[in-house]
Parts: sequence; C-alpha cells; structure tokens
Amino acid sequence: MATESTQELLLAAPVAAALEQLDGALNRDFGVSVALATARGVLVYPDQHSARLPKDDVVRRLCSKVAANKAQGNISFENGGAAYAVPVADGGKVLGALIGYSTNGKKDAVQAGAEHERFSALLAPIASMIADSSSKEAVLGDLSDELAHKYEEVTLVYELVGAMEVQKGFHPELDGIFTTIIDRSDLDVLIVFRPRLKRRRMHCSPQVRKELTAENRAALYKMESRARAIVLESGEPWVVNELWKDDRFSHISGVCSHAMSVPIEVSRDEVGVMTVIRGAGKERFFMGDVTLISTIAKQIAIVIRNARLFSEVRSLFLNLVKSLISIVEAKHKYTKGHSERVHVISCFLGKKLGLKRHAREVLHWASLFHDVGKISVPDAILNKPGTLTDEEFAVIKRHPVVGSEVLSHIEQLHEALPAIRHHHERIDGSGYPDGLKGDEVPLAARIIAVADVYDALTSTRSYRPAMPVSKALEIMRQEEGRHFDPRVLRLFLEKHGEILQVLHSAGSTAMAV
Repeated sequence: MATESTQELLLAAPVAAALEQLDGALNRDFGVSVALATARGVLVYPDQHSARLPKDDVVRRLCSKVAANKAQGNISFENGGAAYAVPVADGGKVLGALIGYSTNGKKDAVQAGAEHERFSALLAPIASMIADSSSKEAVLGDLSDELAHKYEEVTLVYELVGAMEVQKGFHPELDGIFTTIIDRSDLDVLIVFRPRLKRRRMHCSPQVRKELTAENRAALYKMESRARAIVLESGEPWVVNELWKDDRFSHISGVCSHAMSVPIEVSRDEVGVMTVIRGAGKERFFMGDVTLISTIAKQIAIVIRNARLFSEVRSLFLNLVKSLISIVEAKHKYTKGHSERVHVISCFLGKKLGLKRHAREVLHWASLFHDVGKISVPDAILNKPGTLTDEEFAVIKRHPVVGSEVLSHIEQLHEALPAIRHHHERIDGSGYPDGLKGDEVPLAARIIAVADVYDALTSTRSYRPAMPVSKALEIMRQEEGRHFDPRVLRLFLEKHGEILQVLHSAGSTAMAV
C-alpha cells in the first residue's frame, strides 16, 4: 500500500520553470521527458493533458511503487517503453515521485539498464531540491495563513476603534468627546468616574474653568460622590434640578443649579458614572436631556470596551509576532533579540524625525518583520563561522524579498512591504535586492538600515565577535551618504546616548507599543 503523506507536494514557480527547461532539454536530446506527481499519483507537472504522457496508467502505478518502497523504481509501458522514478521525500515522508519516461522508442535512454544509474544521478538531486522547496513553500504558506488569520482579528477591532490610541490611564480620545458634550449640551461641568482606574476626572467649560476655586472643586466632588452612590445602587439615571431646594446639596448651590448622573456600564462588573452640571441661569434638565446623556454614556461604554478589546487583541498579535520572530532567530543563535532591538531603535528614530502617526505605524510593523524572510535561509548558512561563498551570500540576499512575499498575503501590511524588501538598499545604489538609490529607498527602510547595521556590528555573530561601540559608530560615520541617509544617521549619532537608555529600559518588553 502506498504511504500517504499529510504534507502536500508544492511546486514553487521558479522550480516549475526549471523543471520545464529540464523537460525540454531531455526530450530534445534523449527522447525523454520528466513528470512530477504526488504519492497518490496526482500529476503536479506536466498538465495531465500533455501529449507526451504515456497513455496507460504508468504514472500512478509508478508513484505507488516508489511511495510504498521509499526507493527508486522503474516500470515498463505496454507498448515497450519504460519509465524510471526517484522519490521526492521530506525526511521520512514520501511526498511524491520525479519520473523520467521515454517519449521516443528509437532514442530511449531510459530503457537501457545501464542508463538507470545515470538517471538516478540526474533525478535524485533534482528530487531533493523539489522536496526542500516544497517544504519551505509549506512553511511559508502556513506562516502567511497564520499571520493573515491573526491580523484579521486585530484589524477588525482596529477598524471599529478607528484612530483611537489607547494609553495607560484615561483614554485620550474621550477628552475630545467630553469637550464636545459640554459645548453642545450647554453644560458647565462634567465629571466621569471609572472604577477600573479608581479615579474621576473633571471637565469644565472655559468660563467655569477660569472661575473655579479649589473650594468649589471640592464641593463639586463631594456632590458627585453622593450622586454616584445613588446611581450605582439604583442602576438608573439620577436628576436633581434647583439644587438649592435640596438640603443634601445646599453646600453646592453657589456653584451649580442643576445636576444629573447616569451609569456608564462597561460590563456587569464595571459600572462607571458620568455626572453633568448646569450653573445658575441655565435651563433645568428634562427627559430629553436624560435620554441624550444616557445615550452618550452608552456610546462611551462602547468606546471603552472596544479600546480595551483592541488593546487585548493587539497584545495577542504582538505575542504572535514575538513567537514568529523567535522562530526565525532560533535558526541563528547569535541574533536572539536582534529584531526587538532594531524595532526599538527604529521607532525611536521615527518619532524623533517627526513622522506622523500612520508612518510610525508602518515603521513599527516593518521593523518587527524586517528579517522574517530568514526563515527560508538554511541553518548551515546562517550559522556558518567562516566567510560565505558567493552562492551562499546570494541565498542570504534573498531574505528581504522572501519576507515581503510572505507578508504580501496580509492586505493590512502592504504599506510595510517596501521597507521590509528594501532595508538592505544603500543610498549610493550599491545595496540589494533592487539597487535603489537616494530617495528611491523608502524612508522607513533607511531608518531600519541604520538600526539594523548598528545592532549587527555591536552583536556577536557566528563569523566574528561583537565590535566595540566606538568602532561601530566610527564605521557608520564613514558610510554617511554611501550606505546611510545622512539625516537619519546624524540623528542616530546625536541621540545615541538616549537610544542606549531606551534599549536598556525596554529590556524584555522591547516589543511593546
């Protein structure tokens, strides 16, 4: 019985093109073609309608034979031809078979027994290459799918919250909302209590803010405490017009005339209170006002819930990022923490350069993911202690392209792809992969380049020890205008002391936004 692998045989476009070239050359010179099929006999190359394919069920039978034996095999055609195959295997799993089969009976290199060894020598390394490529395509595909899935969760919340920036403490966007409420509802004072923060915040109209004394403020807070207790106990809005008529609030009659408090139900376990006040000479609160303020309170609760959910999902996504980067950096024991440090330095420089929020967000993701393409680089190359050969360096130079291709499946990361692809470009055009120069190189990529090189120079690598900081900075100074954008490099050098402090304080939390 054929061994069935749960791993799919995937044929990358460059490998398919190479296979097609090989097929054409063999057919022209030896009357032989090649085919690639899964362990179940499903053709991957060529198309099943190809005129060269044998008319009987040779492909399926030969694949079953190779998969069952996990070894090379051959089979004869009913018309006298023959086919020869080697397994395409990833470790112990047979993914399929690479088959050489005769297409010209008079010029048939496959039929002759002595030629089997030659075909083995020809097909075996090609099969190995296909298996390796298929394995990497599967890893990259799974990585892309997982990233896309997780990022969809983040962006769903991100779109609901919009451009709100969640910070530790009170939500900054709410300040603007409260100011608008005061302006459009003819209010003088608005006080919000949030139990999770264990604090209350007072907002006043410009006129009241100008005249409010410390004693007035204390009186307002005292009134708010009593009103809040009533609302939390009843769960219903509370309204008192003409406060001077109520003995409980006689102490506040000189500051305000009418007051209303409504619950802000963030969750069953978290209910805040919003209290609004109108001063002397203002209209009393009616049922329409209660409905309006209650509706606003519900919207504020939604904002708070969404902001919290956004923060939680974003944290989950960042943890996923950490895991993915750890997988990449685990392949190269000398670069642990590299992506975190490059991210911290890049974001620091972006802020100091005055980048707008959206540009900083792009830089944030690009700097985190800049080396994710190294997942496609063999460990032997990443950890080689000596100088890389030209061929090995060519593999290394592919990682920015692979990284941008992996992340290209995530629509929301599209704006970060140019920085990921071009972070190894140089200002003078001598970089890779595309030889861009000057302003052709995205600014985010120019920022990442400075952070990336600095961390590389000052970190121990498989081929050299860490370089002293003073020497690293001197080398970087010499590359101004050649490798590095002068403006970015000068800022980096100027702020180097601050950057070291930020890196030190970030520590293990360097990935936090």
